[in-house]
Amino acid sequence: MQQYEKISGKIIEIVHDRGLTTKEITKELGTESNISLLVNLMCDQGLLIRGMLKAGWKSNVYSYYLFRAYFSDIDLNEFDEASAREFMVKQYLASFGPVTENDISWWTGFPKNEIRKILGDFKDQIIQFEVPDLEGRYIMLYSDKQLLESMESPKKQNVNLLPVLDPYIMGYKDRKRYLDHKYYDFVFDFNGNATSTILLDGRVVGVWDFRGRERSM
Repeated sequence: MQQYEKISGKIIEIVHDRGLTTKEITKELGTESNISLLVNLMCDQGLLIRGMLKAGWKSNVYSYYLFRAYFSDIDLNEFDEASAREFMVKQYLASFGPVTENDISWWTGFPKNEIRKILGDFKDQIIQFEVPDLEGRYIMLYSDKQLLESMESPKKQNVNLLPVLDPYIMGYKDRKRYLDHKYYDFVFDFNGNATSTILLDGRVVGVWDFRGRERSM
């Protein structure tokens, strides 16, 4: 523990007001040890935060910044662990519902047995139902039920261009609602990060990219 506090303190000094990768941090520490686990632990503890990818959208090389530099007004000790987990599940349901237990577990990282316990603690605030042509039971906040029932299907087809890492298609483990499984590798990397996509009436029908105008010197 003492060694962790010593090294994490040095990393905080090194990162300070800039973003560095684990490789760059390792170089400045002057060590050959693998510090990836340590950096991840610092992220879990609210000391560091991951920034933008250094390479392409399938890369896993991130820059790391000081958490307090971006969220100075956030007190991570405001809630106890149980309350924080319940709040997180409720926020997820409010943002992405209807969802399945698999979806909630995928997004939060909590095991399914814990998801069931959390849902049981506020079961009077949720409803569960089945969706035609989709497997499993779907869950949403009861307060959103009326809004969902009032929505009508659009009379014209709707096309949307979503950017890289758009949360709409990254928020679900069960993706059949908008994409056949055989096309997953065209859209997602092994961590579930999404590239830029074309949606037609809510379903992914392609991916998009663009090139800047070439200028002659």
